[in-house]
Amino acid sequence: MEQKTLEEAVHLARKTGIVFLGSADHRGIPHVCAATDLAVVSRKNRFRLSFWCCPTTSFNTGLNPHVSVVIWDKILDKGYQILGEIREVSGNGETSPAVSGRQVERSLLIEIEKILLFKKTPHTDREAGVL
Repeated sequence: MEQKTLEEAVHLARKTGIVFLGSADHRGIPHVCAATDLAVVSRKNRFRLSFWCCPTTSFNTGLNPHVSVVIWDKILDKGYQILGEIREVSGNGETSPAVSGRQVERSLLIEIEKILLFKKTPHTDREAGVL
């Protein structure tokens, strides 16, 4: 993984606002939620993802730390899928009034295993930056 690729993914996330977090429970049943912010941290190969965490995502990430984060520009059909493992979970304890307190604001520190190119047109699932 190149640091430049991660920085490009973060820039795209801020430009488009389209970021999804995929998780799975202990049986492999998947769940997807939308995230609100992606940030590079000082240590290479890690980033922080912030979002309103629903009960299913909270349950899944507590059991299975392996996640997929997708950033995508649907107009250009350009994006990234970041595969990684959660290393730290933090939150401020605030709950969303929109859903009767069932969602909690969370921040995940994720260690990157690899970054793949992502698009809806045919693609090879190759790592970004690898020819």
